Amino acid sequence: MDERDGRMRALELGVNTIGVMGVLLVGKKSGSISSVKDEILRLRVEAGFFITAKLENQVIDLAGE
Repeated sequence: MDERDGRMRALELGVNTIGVMGVLLVGKKSGSISSVKDEILRLRVEAGFFITAKLENQVIDLAGE
């Protein structure tokens, strides 16, 4: 499923979405992961994940790293 289509359908159904970076931030806050920065790197290497440098820095700052 295309992510954009999925988000639009979720919105139509009233389902909240947070995205991958949101999941990482929740994981950091709950203690499930120790480093958002490390997990972003892992996503890049293992899954070919793309995130802009600006967004990456914002997320890392929000995580307090």
